Amino acid sequence: ADGKHIRAGARGKLAGNGEAFLVGYDGQAYLRNLAASNSISIETDKGVCQATFPYAGAGAQQAVIDRVICR
Repeated sequence: ADGKHIRAGARGKLAGNGEAFLVGYDGQAYLRNLAASNSISIETDKGVCQATFPYAGAGAQQAVIDRVICR
């Protein structure tokens, strides 16, 4: 929410299927099994933040979803 990237190594979870993920450098994360609408929660040094974002498949290419803000 303050415009900074979440630190690398922070743990997150995708709502619905509970799939866990780690945040990498520059706040990036790789998630699988996304739906058209998604919610995530991430454990940060300041507590848990949450974000929602849409997803539309990119065919054979890897999709990049920018500007997801965790509050």
